[in-house]
Amino acid sequence: MLSTLISTNTSAEIKKVFGDYEIHYIVLNSTFLEPKVAKAYDLKRSKNLGYVSISVLKNDKSTDLPKAVNADLSLVMSNLIGQKKTIELKRVEESGAIYYLNTFTFDNEDIYNFYLTATPEDHKRTYDFRFSQKMYAEDFNQNK
Repeated sequence: MLSTLISTNTSAEIKKVFGDYEIHYIVLNSTFLEPKVAKAYDLKRSKNLGYVSISVLKNDKSTDLPKAVNADLSLVMSNLIGQKKTIELKRVEESGAIYYLNTFTFDNEDIYNFYLTATPEDHKRTYDFRFSQKMYAEDFNQNK
């Protein structure tokens, strides 16, 4: 069900590769979430709410396919004047996939910097990186 969380016209997922691990992430306006799926995962939709989803995968050499793994994650968001906010991530597991997700408030047309640290389960090394996203308020029909 979560794989259909985002409208089909959105393909903004990005990944970072660290050896055998891949960290996939997406940040967008919560209005792109499908209404009934957002409701199922207790996520609000609003023109000034952003949505973030992160997954950690480990490459499985026996199948040549990456496998979802649990991870300890920390995500901090800051605006261009340095105001910081920690985004608490909810863990969701379904059909062999593991997602860490939540929503956050933002101001229209502001650029936000995100600092992510990830420690895959049963792995001693922590991976960290930064990325930026300009956010736009989007109007939508809440009864959709």
